[in-house]
Amino acid sequence: IEEIAHEPRVSGAQISGVTDDGSIIGINAGTTRPSGDLMLIENLFATIDSLDGVHTDIRAGTGEFNTATRIANLMGLVRIVTSNDFEMETAGLMANLTSGQIISDGAIEAQAPFGTLTAGQMIIETPEGKDSQVMLFQNGVRLIYTPQQ
Repeated sequence: IEEIAHEPRVSGAQISGVTDDGSIIGINAGTTRPSGDLMLIENLFATIDSLDGVHTDIRAGTGEFNTATRIANLMGLVRIVTSNDFEMETAGLMANLTSGQIISDGAIEAQAPFGTLTAGQMIIETPEGKDSQVMLFQNGVRLIYTPQQ
């Protein structure tokens, strides 16, 4: 109880909004602690519903959300699952809640409908003038193609 009294925190916090490209983003946190413009987050679950109909779930152990810049940094093991059958893991990522851009901090491993791949970085964004998101893998991409039966 003494720790709770000295360190303010909120349980079950929710953050939501709409990005410039029209995607709907929601972030749910087990607990959050304010620290200036930052919200320190534990047990994070986020969802993104893009205009092209793709639903994305993101889970991370910890993260921080900068309320001034609307940028979330997720840390620890980050798991990403999309409705078009991608399952990915990375050590961390940055999500810009204004633009909708997501960039992995480093290497990423993915299971996809066409096989498995690893890459040094992944970027998800909606190019200007387009209505659908693009998933770009770069920096040493290794793809193992598995033909569908």
